[in-house]
Amino acid sequence: MDVSVYSPGADAAAAAAVGAELAASPAALFASCTHVALQCALTDETRGLVDLELIRSMPGTGPRVLVNVARGGVAVEADVAAALANGDLDAYATDVFDDEPGCRDSSPLFRGGAPGVFATPHVGAATREAQDGVARLVADRVMDALDAI
Repeated sequence: MDVSVYSPGADAAAAAAVGAELAASPAALFASCTHVALQCALTDETRGLVDLELIRSMPGTGPRVLVNVARGGVAVEADVAAALANGDLDAYATDVFDDEPGCRDSSPLFRGGAPGVFATPHVGAATREAQDGVARLVADRVMDALDAI
């Protein structure tokens, strides 16, 4: 399996060291990959980054799959729904939505029974391990503040 990555500040040598090829842009990444996972912050630059045009640029040589574990707003939900409906995308897996937590009523991904949507709640921070980590972090910060007095 070939792995390609894109990140604005990434180094080609660092990508190569982990067996990946660094794409020059999001457009280059999508044009060369049938499976793409989004893992980025929501910023002015990434808001609406993944639209119908970008999805349509994915190679049609096999199933086209998009996984969004970034933030709601990075992928344009209406465009993802359209791509699924017209066959430009075969599957979309996500745990983030534009409108959380009420996405079931507002997201175009759930209107009309869009095929190929695999959705789970965005609950990574709600696990026992995550909550334990936050509790330790808060306790450490309180102790640091008290030590500074």
